[in-house]
Amino acid sequence: MHPNGTLVYTFNGTVNGLTPMEGFQLDTSSGQLAALAGSPFKGMVAPHGFFDQSGAFLFLHPSDKIEVASVDSATGALIAIGSPVTGVGLSEVLAVADPH
Repeated sequence: MHPNGTLVYTFNGTVNGLTPMEGFQLDTSSGQLAALAGSPFKGMVAPHGFFDQSGAFLFLHPSDKIEVASVDSATGALIAIGSPVTGVGLSEVLAVADPH
């Protein structure tokens, strides 16, 4: 769940491996989900991820690397930015801090 409380993302795993993340807009009155434009997000594949406190970035940890995506808070679109940081290990623990 995005920090704004209206964007929901899935981290999809199957017996055949991981599949691209999906994103949904949550109607906070009815609880209904509507798929976001561009979902599923090809290339965004990870078993888990973490938002920074502002919700501007999503950090993905698919294996021994960390990838970063920017989050459009209006549309929910995810856009990969920068190059992955490799060699960080396989731990499921990741701390995300906002210095502001």
